[in-house]
Order: sequence, then structure tokens, then C-alpha cells
Amino acid sequence: MTKGKTQELFPEKYENKQKLDNDWQNFLNRDVY
Repeated sequence: MTKGKTQELFPEKYENKQKLDNDWQNFLNRDVY
């Protein structure tokens, strides 16, 4: 899933792109570890 796809699924939750990038990195870290 790409960041763009995530933003489409949760447009209201990720209105702030910086928050989107931070949350995406946290999601990847959580998924890997």
C-alpha cells in the first residue's frame, strides 16, 4: 500500500501531509518489528 492509497482511504485522518508521513513511518516500523 502506498502513501497515496492510504491518504485516499483516510482523507480526513491524514489531511496534514506531515502527519501522514509520520504515521506512515510509524506504521512501517510497527509492521517490520
